[in-house]
Amino acid sequence: NDADVDHGLLTGLADDDHTQYHNDTRGDARYYTETEFLNSSAGAGDAGKPIKLDAGGKVDATMVNDADVDHGLLTGLSDDDHTQYHNDTRGDARYFTKTEHLNISAGAGDAGKPIKLDAAGHVDASMVNDADVDHGLLTGLADDDHTQYHNDTRGDARYVKKAGDTMTGLLVLSFLSGYGSWCCRRAKPTG
Repeated sequence: NDADVDHGLLTGLADDDHTQYHNDTRGDARYYTETEFLNSSAGAGDAGKPIKLDAGGKVDATMVNDADVDHGLLTGLSDDDHTQYHNDTRGDARYFTKTEHLNISAGAGDAGKPIKLDAAGHVDASMVNDADVDHGLLTGLADDDHTQYHNDTRGDARYVKKAGDTMTGLLVLSFLSGYGSWCCRRAKPTG
């Protein structure tokens, strides 16, 4: 009776009589052993070898060819993962935007605000405190920029010149009959 046979007492138990089953040799030929799995890659020499995921459940970075990754196809591109860089919010908090720069000042309310030069490349006069400008230090003071005022040349041509307590030049006196007074003017030179 087969039920009375103790399998462990059979002879030839060490024989490989069951080829449909895997022993270490047939299993190792068909499957990778646990020691053959890589958790990092040394490069081309590891081509075709099996890998296992790291503790975080990810493939080790040494096994990824960065050239094969298309940045534009990554998910999460709109996430703010790079806080070391400025996006509009962080940039606006740290710097003045172009629209925040003033080209004219409304006075004390604009204190501390950034400015930009006008179309001529100058600071607008509304931003200059005239009390801070020393007229004597301006350049071009000897220039004749104000022809609406008389300098010696224009004054001498228009008025009688005084020399000490006397006047020089031709003088025309005329009586203004309706006013009862005398008027004088310099005569036009003749010739």
